[in-house]
Amino acid sequence: MRMHRLLPLMSLLLFFAGVVLSKRCPPSKNIHFAPGMKFDLQMNSCNHSPSYATEAHTRSLSPWEYSMNEDKNRFPAIIAEAKCTHNRCVDSTGNLDTSASSVPINQEILILRRPEGDPEGGIMLDKQLITVGCTCVWPNTHETKQN
Repeated sequence: MRMHRLLPLMSLLLFFAGVVLSKRCPPSKNIHFAPGMKFDLQMNSCNHSPSYATEAHTRSLSPWEYSMNEDKNRFPAIIAEAKCTHNRCVDSTGNLDTSASSVPINQEILILRRPEGDPEGGIMLDKQLITVGCTCVWPNTHETKQN
């Protein structure tokens, strides 16, 4: 019965273990969630073949850079987050285009969080909003009524 209640948590852990947000795998560790519970979150393979998708952040009309967000009380402990390189988009020659804006694309993800100051406590399922890339948009325009 006890193992049956752990199956959803174990499935969620396996899902997170398969998600890689950068070209190389973040360092993995054995994380202790509660006394008697230990999960090996080692990645099976970090060999990711190069593709055009991995270059999208530099080839985009709204380029972005990645930074690593690290939190030892969260799983995954390291999350790659995007930051737009410019406020404006770039044209095909790499010059800034003042007619369009570069805006972040946000995604809410599920994480596991260990309450701070309670290393032996349980874990909580939580949500976190991260920036996954940037895109070009036309400026907002508002129609004004003329009297």
